[in-house]
Amino acid sequence: MFDQKIVKFPDMKFENKEDVVAYLADFLYEENKISDKKEYIKAVMKREAVMPTEIGYFIAIPHGESKSVNESFCACVKLKNPIIWDKEEVKYVFNIGVPIEQRNEEHIRILSRLCSDLMLEDFRNSLYACETEKELYEKMESITKEE
Repeated sequence: MFDQKIVKFPDMKFENKEDVVAYLADFLYEENKISDKKEYIKAVMKREAVMPTEIGYFIAIPHGESKSVNESFCACVKLKNPIIWDKEEVKYVFNIGVPIEQRNEEHIRILSRLCSDLMLEDFRNSLYACETEKELYEKMESITKEE
């Protein structure tokens, strides 16, 4: 689910969630996690239109139902500067992707596990303390070791 290649600390300014989702699609495509950037962006933004995925605590978990997902993943991005996602500031973005044929079971399992840990103040504080992509990857990888 987690892959160090899709944990990023981009040194760039994002204006809005659309910019972040496009950035995610670019590197997910490069890492062969998705097969069609435009289709994936469309699916994620369609889900955002139904209900924004910000959960508070400077965190958003965008996801969407897309045929373009090649394998299950959770990409992690720590923004240099927070942006307003919908109504709240977001600095940490966890983008979940699951192949359509595994959508219900796999997606719910990943989202449930991620959300339950992100609701714990100690976990969030250790997440906020991560200063490198490797540290953030190791913190997120610890979620799968707890299962």
